[in-house]
Amino acid sequence: MNETQRISNLKKLIKDVASYLRKECPPMHPVRILVKELPKGTWGDCELKEGKNGDFFLVRISNKLSPDGGYLVLVHEWAHVLAENKEKKPHDKHWGIEYAKIWRNLTDEKRKECTLV
Repeated sequence: MNETQRISNLKKLIKDVASYLRKECPPMHPVRILVKELPKGTWGDCELKEGKNGDFFLVRISNKLSPDGGYLVLVHEWAHVLAENKEKKPHDKHWGIEYAKIWRNLTDEKRKECTLV
């Protein structure tokens, strides 16, 4: 797979997962997601921004990641979105609870898709 196809696959997966998360793990503010080149060593980040039509979260995902890596980083950053204003420091118990809720939701949904023979 060439670089262009990898980035295209990454963006499609991020879009699909974000659509699911918006519905099943809704945030208090809208979330905009960018897949772009980030500084070396940064896989993703999340920031609450002020916009003309109200506050929104900007989540950035590194375009250097594989689709699977992007998926994991999106879940990580979505937990920051959901822990908004509760986090005293990054990755505290509030973030951890939201992170666990997201994974529980995702794994429960995947379990429904599986059938045992």
